[in-house]
This record gives sequence, C-alpha cells and structure tokens, in this order.
Amino acid sequence: MTEEEIKIKYVLPWLEQAGVTLDELKCELSFTLKIGRQTLIVGQTQSRKKDTVGGRLDILVQREGRNLLIVETKADGLQLTDDDRDQAISYARLVHPIAPYAVVTNGKDYKLYHTVTKTQIEPTDINVNGFNIALPDDDILEAQSLFLSLSPTNLNAFCRLQVESELRIVKGTLADGRKYVPELHFPRESILTKVMEFYSSPLPGLMIIGQSGSGKTSEMCWLAENLLDKGRPVLFFNGVALEAGILEAIASEFAWTFNGADQPIQIIRRMARLAGSEMLTIIVDAIDEWIYISRESHLGALLRAAEHNNIKIILSCKTSAVEQFMLVRGSPTNIDLLSRKIEIGEFSDKDFYYAIDKYRQAYQFFGNFEDTVLDEARSNPFLLRVLFDVAKNSNLKHLTFSSAEFFETYFHRSIDRIADKRQAEITLKAIAGLLYERDADWIPEDDVRELLNLRITESIMDELFEYGILFRNETRTGIAAIGFYFQQLRDYIIAFKVCRFDTYSQQQLESEFRQIMTMGSRIDVFTLYYRLASTERKLIIDHELRKNATSYLHQYTSLIELHFPALRDTFKPKTQGRIGFIGEILLSQRRLGSYGFRPLGELDDEVHFVPVQKILGNSNLAYLDGANQLQMRGSARGFQNGIDILAEIVDGELIAQLEQFLKEGLLNESKCPEMLEEYIIETVIRNNAIFQDLLEADGCSIRYPLNLDEVLKAILREQLVRHFRDELISARRRSGQINESWNGGFISYSPQLLAEDHKQILNSAENSLSSDHLPARFHSRYVDLEILERPLARAINWLRPIKAVIDGPMFDGERKLKTDVKRGNPVSYEDAKSYLIWLYSTFLENYKNIIETNFPTLKHHFHFYSKLPISVYIEIREPEERHPGVSYTPLGIYLLESQSSISEVKIVKDLVRNNEDMSSYTADGDEFNAFHEKWISFENLFRGWRAQMNDPFQGMPLRRLVYETISHELKTVKKVFQEQY
Repeated sequence: MTEEEIKIKYVLPWLEQAGVTLDELKCELSFTLKIGRQTLIVGQTQSRKKDTVGGRLDILVQREGRNLLIVETKADGLQLTDDDRDQAISYARLVHPIAPYAVVTNGKDYKLYHTVTKTQIEPTDINVNGFNIALPDDDILEAQSLFLSLSPTNLNAFCRLQVESELRIVKGTLADGRKYVPELHFPRESILTKVMEFYSSPLPGLMIIGQSGSGKTSEMCWLAENLLDKGRPVLFFNGVALEAGILEAIASEFAWTFNGADQPIQIIRRMARLAGSEMLTIIVDAIDEWIYISRESHLGALLRAAEHNNIKIILSCKTSAVEQFMLVRGSPTNIDLLSRKIEIGEFSDKDFYYAIDKYRQAYQFFGNFEDTVLDEARSNPFLLRVLFDVAKNSNLKHLTFSSAEFFETYFHRSIDRIADKRQAEITLKAIAGLLYERDADWIPEDDVRELLNLRITESIMDELFEYGILFRNETRTGIAAIGFYFQQLRDYIIAFKVCRFDTYSQQQLESEFRQIMTMGSRIDVFTLYYRLASTERKLIIDHELRKNATSYLHQYTSLIELHFPALRDTFKPKTQGRIGFIGEILLSQRRLGSYGFRPLGELDDEVHFVPVQKILGNSNLAYLDGANQLQMRGSARGFQNGIDILAEIVDGELIAQLEQFLKEGLLNESKCPEMLEEYIIETVIRNNAIFQDLLEADGCSIRYPLNLDEVLKAILREQLVRHFRDELISARRRSGQINESWNGGFISYSPQLLAEDHKQILNSAENSLSSDHLPARFHSRYVDLEILERPLARAINWLRPIKAVIDGPMFDGERKLKTDVKRGNPVSYEDAKSYLIWLYSTFLENYKNIIETNFPTLKHHFHFYSKLPISVYIEIREPEERHPGVSYTPLGIYLLESQSSISEVKIVKDLVRNNEDMSSYTADGDEFNAFHEKWISFENLFRGWRAQMNDPFQGMPLRRLVYETISHELKTVKKVFQEQY
C-alpha cells in the first residue's frame, strides 16, 4: 500500500479509536517556517513562488489550539529508518507551537519519539498532562538545518530570500539610479571564466578588484542571482551595510547565538553541514566600504575556517584599497594567501558589444557614439550609464561630449558618492585650477598638498582616488604626481567652475585665448569649452574663420540657385531645406581642417565648427553633427585670410560635383520621361531578387503593366523582411539559441533559420505592409537598399505626374535585341534600323530637355545644343565576326545641322567621304557636311550588359548616350564657367 492508503486505512482509524475527533486533525498541512529574518512557506501548492520550499507534514493532531502530535506515514513494506525519525521530529519542532511528540508508521510498525530528546518512547512512558515545550537554540538550529538539507530547493529558497533582502539597497530600475540594474548588466566573460575556475581550485577565497564605477557591484549581484538560478546556495552581504562581522551577520540570518573562542569554526562547520552536498558561497560586496575595525583579521579567520569546508567566499574591493587587506606591516595576510585575485579592466570587444546592446535595449536609444566617448566608456561603465541617462532625458540624437548637461550630471553624480561632497568639490576645483595655471596634465603631489594647506598627517581625500576622479602617477624622475582620471571632466571643471569663461568679457576671453600654446592642457580646456559654449562666445574665438566660412556658404548656395536651380538637392548636402557649413577647427593653429556642408534644422547655426586635435584625425563628430561629406584642399588655406573663396567654390565644389553627377547619372531628368522609364525598368530587372513579384517567370523581363507604387512597395517589403529577420536573429543571439564566435573585434554566427522561421518573417512583413503599421525604428541601416531606393524614388516621383503605370516596353523589340547582343548573335538590318531611329530620335529630345533643365544659364555653351535642330545620319555596315561566335556590327554616326525646323534621324547607305573636304560626305546621292562624327558598333550601345555591376548605365543605352554626350561637352562648358568667375 502507498503512504496515502496507510494513512486512510490504518492511521486515521487508530487516531479515531484514541479519541481524536476530525476537527482536531490537520492533513497535508502547509505551514510557515521562521529562520532569522526570513519566513518560508512550507508545502504551499503554489510551489513556483520564490519563498516556497518543499515538504509538508502528513498529519498534525491538535487539541485546544495546541499542537500535540506529528504523524509521518511511510509506504507498506518500507523499513522505518533514522532518517524517517529525523524528518518527523524536524517537522514537530518547526511547527508553532512545537508538537511534543512525533510518530512514524508504515501501517504495521509504529514508533513514537520525544520531540526534545529525540528518544523513542514506550507506551508506558507517555505523559499527556501538558503540551507546552521550549527548545534550546541549538535544537532549533538542528531542526532547521535538517529541514533545509532535506532538499536543495529548500535551502535555495531560503538563500534567495536572503539575497533579495540584501540586494534591495543596490538593485533597482533605470529610474531609481541604483548600482545594479539587471536589464543593463552583461556579465564579463573573462570574470565568469575565472569564477568557474575558482570553484575547482583549493583556495577558499576569490577577490574581484576594480576602480570605482568599473561595475564590481553589478558583477557581484549578478553572480549571486546566477548561482541561485543554478540551484547553488548563496549568501550575499553589502559591505557598506555590515554593522559588525560577517559571522555575526550570518548568525543573525539564522537567529543563532554563539559564545566561546571558537566562533568561526563552529559557524563554518554548521554552514557546511547546512549546505549538505552543495557548495555554499558567501559573497561580500565592497569590503573596502565595510566599517569594522577588525575587518582584515575577521576576513582572514573566515577564509581560514572555510578552507577545509564546503564553502567558497567571493569578495570585491576597490583597487586603491586592496593593499590594506593584503599586507600587515609588510607581511601577507590570510586574505592574500587564501584568495585568488581578478582585476576588472576595460571591456573586451565582445563584452563591450553586448553591454552596449543591453543599454540600447533598456533605454531604447539607438544613436551613434562619438569615437572618444566610446573609448572612455569602454573602461568606465559609470560614464556609460550617465551618458545614456542624459541622452534619454534630453532627447539627444547621439552620445557625444557636446552636452553641458552630461558633464554637470557626471560631476554631481561623481561627488555625490563621497561623504563630504562640499570638500570634494573644493579640492577638485583647487587641483584643476593649478593644472590650468601650469598648463599641465600632472602636478607633483607635494605641490597639491601645499596648495590645500595639508599637514603631514593629513592626506588628500582618499575617496577622490577610490572613486576614480583623481589618479596618481609617477613622473619620469620618480616624483609622485596627481591628475584627473577623466580628462574631459577636468576641462569642464576648469572652464565652467574655476575660470568660468562664460563670465569673461569679450576682451578677457579673447586675450585668454591668445595666450594658449599649441600644446598643453590649456588647449584641451579651450577645446571643450568651445564645444559647449554659445555661438556668441564661439565667435570671440573663431571670428575670422567664421566670417570666411559664412561667405563661402552664401556664395556656394547663390551660385547653385543662379546656375543650377534644378540640381539644388543633388549638390551637397543633398537637401531641399536650408544648407549649412560644417568644418573641423584646430584651435591650436587657428585654422580649419576638413570641411563640408550639412542639412540644417530649425535651430541649427548655419556655420558650425567642430574642434579637433589634429588634421585628418579619426574624429567622427562632424558626421554625427550632420556633415554630408568632408574634404580638405590646400588651396583653401585653412579658411584663414587669403583664401580665394570664389575659385574654391567653382573648382573645388561646383565643377567637381557636376563631373560626378555625370559619372553617376544624377542630373535632373524630370522632363525626360523616356529616360525615367528606362531607368525604372532596368533597375527592376537588375534587382530581380527584390522585385521578383514584378517580373515574369524568367526573371529577366517585366510583367506589364508595371505599377510605380508597387516598385517602391517592393523595396519597403524587402526592408521589412530584413528588419524582422534581424529582430528574430537578435532575440535568439541574446537568448543563446544562436552560437557566436569572436575573433578579435569581429563576430560571426550562423542563424540557420528554418522554413517556419522564414514564413514567420514574411508574415510579419506582409502584416506590417497591409496594416500600414511600420516599425517605429529600423535599428539597422540597409545601405544597399538606401542606394537603390533614393534615385528610384526620385525617378518615380518625376514620372508619376505623367503616368502611374508603365504599360509596356518603350521599344517593342529592345529586349530581344539586348538578348541577341548578350549572346553574340548577329542582329538583322531591319531590327537595327528600327531601333537606331527610335534611340537617336529619343536621344535628341531627351538631350535637349535635360540641358535646358539642368544648365539654364550655360546651355548655349554646349556644342550640340547650340546646333539644334540637328540631323543624325547613321550608316549600318555589314556584320563582322571578330571573335568566334561573336557578331560585330559597325556603325557610323554623323551629326549635321538640320535643313528644317526639327531634328531628325535617318539611316543612310552607300556613304562616301569627299576627298576635297574631310567633313563632306555623299550618301544616297545627297551631299552633306557633318560637324561631328564617330565610329562605334551596334553592340557597344548595349555594352552595359558586360560592364561591371556598379555601372550606373548598365542596360540603359538611352541614358548612357545622353550622359556620355554631356560629359564630352562639359570640358568646354567648364572653361567658360571658370572664366566667368
């Protein structure tokens, strides 16, 4: 029979015969257990609760509100053991009030035990005169220990409550500013590896060391929670909250009372017994903040006592305070001898990548980082936290050192951790001021002591070093020196709290700036001040450069408006809105380095300078501030006086960009519908993977009619598919479902998505499209789609007023001709003739329109345009086979002034050059004079089919013909334009 059957068939009838009524019985009872400050619920049905532990007593007999008897039933045939006895007695001791007796039975054998003495009682010895019992503390401990060691779940539940209680002072959310925010923390791989190695080592102690703000507390908190999640018993203590010894704190947790000289050994042994087969971990965070006079000897005794027991001790300490725990009068302590040390340095590439990802997800901030910010944050998680806090509260676009609010927040949060904040601020200002006065990064410690009027027995505030605000170094001559750990904080304190440059008059600030040298800390101070200063204050420093840059900007925009109004949004910075100038300023040299243009918002200054330390450095700040593209020309003379602004604009900006427009096919084609159609059709065919739903089954021809809106929709669909695929992969990478490998700073992984994954991705994309509910933000940039979409959207927008749908190909036989050319097949004369007449007739019309649109003031300087109307005579010769299986059809193209008021295209035969005049020809019996001629092949018209993938005119003979013609003519137009200015 089972335990339940024994209970029903034997135990309950036996109790009824003994005079126990039903209302005096409690079966399968849940009860609470008080251990120290923690209250555990034993046997509650909601077993998933963190404060619930396993086990429940079978039968509790009560009378007059008092507990009398615990009955523990076992299955039929099982022999009753001492373990059964101990379990029943532990339950009898743990219920409140204590039950004086415990019974264990298997239905045949009955054993009755005294709860206090644990002795078996014979029937003749039973005393039922009273039920009140008081147990000694050691017996209570024994009952609790037995109960907790019955199951790892029981001990883990107790430990979890203890850890959660201790973490309350350091664990929180983004909003409350606590040290440990789980959603921000990413455990460092190097530390985890060494912690796991520590559990296999014979040493009982591990010390995690790092600068203040390096993330020690977060690592310790995460480690405690992670061990608990793995079922390992852990106790956690905050050094700052410990009022006495750690052993006393542990004793308090278990409500123990200890006396005698062998306290540590007693406690350790009891804890080891409590842990059973598991290894108990004791974590103490920030032992340097533990105000206890005997802390070093106490920790040593704890480690020594744990050395031969099933206990590991993990400690954390600031780097600046480690030595006092390791040495006593030059001799190593037990802490040094019995513990391994781990130094928390800067993030590895892998850890930093995941830490940044954690911050982005938690703050929902996806702006970019200034390069110097990223470098600083790698070794300073405290700075990273402040940056994201300020960015979230200030709606910043990017994380840069251009925010005065960031520095003010960082400064106050830094000194808020120090006991005497006022003294800390006074000390920092004094040291910063002396550094500025001496134009130095470091200053001898003796000079600082003299500045602060410190006596021999007094020290510079230790907390300023412990919290990573100040830093000690040694000069080449061996002199101890002091500087700031975070240079930009030093510069901020000098500029805004010591010198207070904002209060200077114009003459004072200008005079102060003139005195700075090209090297030293003063130039760093002015560099930071310049970044944070108002435009009016900046003007005092950069007035000459700003004047020239302003003139440069105004003349640049006015020349575009005058000569190229249709190309305004194609010229840098490619915006239809206001245009601004941006440049990198070198304050030490009073000149500009790289410069360019940027789109302007409503509140942006039209001229913006970004201070940098050197020309052509690695700073990305100008691009974060909106620069489209930077350049630097020696002829610009750093924008100092002497620059020829007009020549720089004409040669370095306008002509250079026009030449690039022609190479890339970027002129305004709004009045050239055939060119637009050709571009849209060929772009769709060339990107058949994206536009497959708009193509025939062969993937090489359009499924007409082609809806223009569907073209743009296909690009958006592709963007959404990539977005949802990336979201799925990112989620699986974070959860560990996708394995990653790191090689230096590079990460690689294989997503291995299944068919159902692709279906889910496609469904998400289609649902987003159909509901018009697009993601609030695409966290990745798909540059190839951006490059594809911008010109395609522009072409569609130009064509849409004329037509919303392309009904069919522009020339019926063009696709077949292109296929024949691609395969090397000969082209029939009639097919070539029809196509050439259409191509050159369309060319003449589109050429005229594109010149008039893009070059309104210069159009008559284009040679072909000045000859309009013109006639095009084309001679088609017999095909040749220059290579086996490859046909070649020579063409002669002749341009002549039209004899009528319209341009025309004519195919001619029997063409003969007249010897007396090299430009005179006879064809079909008619004589004509050509002002331009060239020899090509019919196949060359389609050479884009064999060109490289980045050929902007691939498969577009009309556009290639127009742009190549203008490119040849631009050489002459350029000279005319330069001569005008």
